[in-house]
Amino acid sequence: MQPNEESNLEGARQGAAGLVSDWLATDIRPWGFHLRDVPCRVLIWAGRHDPGRAVADAPLIATRMPDAEVRISENAAHTPSPAHWREVLTWVKGG
Repeated sequence: MQPNEESNLEGARQGAAGLVSDWLATDIRPWGFHLRDVPCRVLIWAGRHDPGRAVADAPLIATRMPDAEVRISENAAHTPSPAHWREVLTWVKGG
């Protein structure tokens, strides 16, 4: 089993409410700001093995932001590993 696969399966077993809530939060309900107005650089990270929409949505979100970079980790699922967090934090530091 892939990392986090058991928890993803358990979440799906309980119904689609979580996925629907994510969809409502990201696509329907207003956030109170426009992505085009985000003034800082942004890293959008997703794992290729995430069974959700993260990999497909990441580039779409990035195109709405003035300074966004997308990184898709080929060997990750939904939750970053410590190695992925190191990569993200290095990016944040500007390194």
